[in-house]
Amino acid sequence: MVDLTGKHLTTEIFWWSALVVGLVDTAFVLLLSRRITAERFRALRWPLVVGMLIVWMPIWTVLFPSYWESVYRLVMPSWARWGYQLWAVGFPALGLGFWWLSLRIGGRPVVSYCLLGALLGFLTHVRAMYGARMHEKVPLLQGVSPMSMVVFAFFEFMTYWIVALLLALLVEKVVAGARLRQNRG
Repeated sequence: MVDLTGKHLTTEIFWWSALVVGLVDTAFVLLLSRRITAERFRALRWPLVVGMLIVWMPIWTVLFPSYWESVYRLVMPSWARWGYQLWAVGFPALGLGFWWLSLRIGGRPVVSYCLLGALLGFLTHVRAMYGARMHEKVPLLQGVSPMSMVVFAFFEFMTYWIVALLLALLVEKVVAGARLRQNRG
């Protein structure tokens, strides 16, 4: 468990973080969308699921329980403490759905994929801030503008989707190398 007693975040921290993370995300999305064609993105289906598992498993099995007492218990029902592990698999499944949808939207699927992940972050945090009033109930966030947290969450989640995509490329490379060694052997 992480003790956040006496700690406090500010609106300014969230706005600056959103700016910095947004600029980095934009650079990565532009780079990846130029390097990953629609055909290659289509072939990344299962490596992307593995990448999503690598990203979301520690978030839902380590970070979420570590912050349960100081953050999440204040805004979530008590059963969520024990049901969160399902999200470790649920988010990769959602990522698979975003992969499918990104291929049907048209344009560059990498851009669509990352924007869908960002939109998920935006929507979940709109619910957390304006529905559950997280910014009022969690001492760490009291006095922080909910909009600054929602905008930051947009780019935060885009980062998760970008990292999953980068991990998918690594998984693809590792699998290709293993197949090459197997065919030589």
